[in-house]
Amino acid sequence: MGKVLLIFDGFDEMAARVNRQEMINNFWELAKVVVPGAKVILTCRTEHFPEAKEGRALLSAELQASTINLPLETPRFEVLELEKFDDEQIRQVLAFRAESETVEQIMSNPTLRDLARRPVMTELIIEALPEIEAGKPVDISRVYLYAVRHKMERDIKTNRTFTSLADKLYFLCELSWEMLSTDQMSMNYKEFPDRIRRLFPAVVQEEKDLDHWHYDMMGQTMLIRNAEGDYSPAHRSLLEFFAAYKLVAELGILAPDFTELAQAQSHLDTVPPQDYTWSEYFQRQCGEDRQPLPIAPLNSFAKASLEKLSNYFGTAPLAKALLDLAVPMLDEQVFKQQLLALIQSTRGQTQTQVGYIGGNLVRLLLEINPYSLEKSDLSHTVITDVNFANASLRWINLMGADLTNSVFTPVLGAVFSVAFSPDGKKLVIGDSKGTVQVWEASSGRVLLFLQGHENEVNSVAFDPEGQRIVSGSDDKTVRLWDVNGQPIGQPFVGHENEVNSVANGTKKSSKVCRIRVTAFD
Repeated sequence: MGKVLLIFDGFDEMAARVNRQEMINNFWELAKVVVPGAKVILTCRTEHFPEAKEGRALLSAELQASTINLPLETPRFEVLELEKFDDEQIRQVLAFRAESETVEQIMSNPTLRDLARRPVMTELIIEALPEIEAGKPVDISRVYLYAVRHKMERDIKTNRTFTSLADKLYFLCELSWEMLSTDQMSMNYKEFPDRIRRLFPAVVQEEKDLDHWHYDMMGQTMLIRNAEGDYSPAHRSLLEFFAAYKLVAELGILAPDFTELAQAQSHLDTVPPQDYTWSEYFQRQCGEDRQPLPIAPLNSFAKASLEKLSNYFGTAPLAKALLDLAVPMLDEQVFKQQLLALIQSTRGQTQTQVGYIGGNLVRLLLEINPYSLEKSDLSHTVITDVNFANASLRWINLMGADLTNSVFTPVLGAVFSVAFSPDGKKLVIGDSKGTVQVWEASSGRVLLFLQGHENEVNSVAFDPEGQRIVSGSDDKTVRLWDVNGQPIGQPFVGHENEVNSVANGTKKSSKVCRIRVTAFD
């Protein structure tokens, strides 16, 4: 009758755990509920339908292999994206939580202002203000780091069993990884004793020890408890932060300022600091007095074995949200060398032995820089479920590598339009497949691969300063892109026929990107 709205929430949580074809099949399994008169919304993060053209191809049933078992006529869908807060909305939200001086401080910082466009970040930014005011580095992961430290320090003032930030950090990292990997977003308080015994076996020897630790956990502020005693994260992104922290620490590439949080440990000896693997550092031994034996302070985390990493990080492709949080945590001095060595250690292994570990590490490298793999020897490695579409593969050796379910750059269609950047160093190309590509003119290397148009791109142009690209298409729209390939605003619509010619304004108008467009029938 059309009187019920069905909302399938969190499609991204399922999609992140399966390969692409299974994700598509699952989508169409859900689509079977769409009958005449039905109203259905499916929510997910952007990366699972990253481009408008790809999303419409999927949702319009162009991928026929996934729709042959649908009982009725194939349903059609519209792809919508939530808009982020604008400046005025940010000010309104912050005004409820902070003084006017604080609001202006946040608004005057471009990085913080950009983070505040995501509603979940507002409280964390306010929590992190002392470090921000002290001039410490600001990015999404460090805002979490500063805020989480303040929260844990407040919790620990009760001075019961969790006497160190390190123990709290370990518990929350392990719990977060378990919740994300099992897709169990809540846990009853009755299950906590088992987790505490498993994570701290040497310390929790008697029931009274367990009672103290349990009581302390019930008083913390990053998990929310309902009337039935079920704990769930205050926000999913907190789980992703702690899981990303564990990931980077287990890989042995955690940046020093993030490592500092784990160094706040109890029962330390006065000997020089040393490196530990994640499990070596936190699985403490106790003396006869049931207190942890003193150990050397933590210098930095060492890399875990490939077998151990595969058991954690090789079970499924990592979600992009987790990778985004992991990138700022990396130690810039060692991460590339360490990650490439780990990927190469899958050489001669099978997918059964190492799972997705090689593919996840490649995805992490590409998340940092699309040129990270250039000149690398990855022959005979296991690299599964990786999207190489925007990666530079110059002089890379992939001979004999297991590339199951990996995707590479689509073949360039018929070239309809070419334009040089003002400095002559870049080339922008529009093709018959609806894509816009930016090449390095001297080498032909693909720098950017832009998707958004639904039909062939007839005309492209750079602005006079080479900072923006404009494209016109047979889909009757004009699109603007920044120098990093991100769309600027919404597509320009209104033409009744295809757009065959576009041109940017003169240099004197570069502060406002003016566009002259001619549309031909």
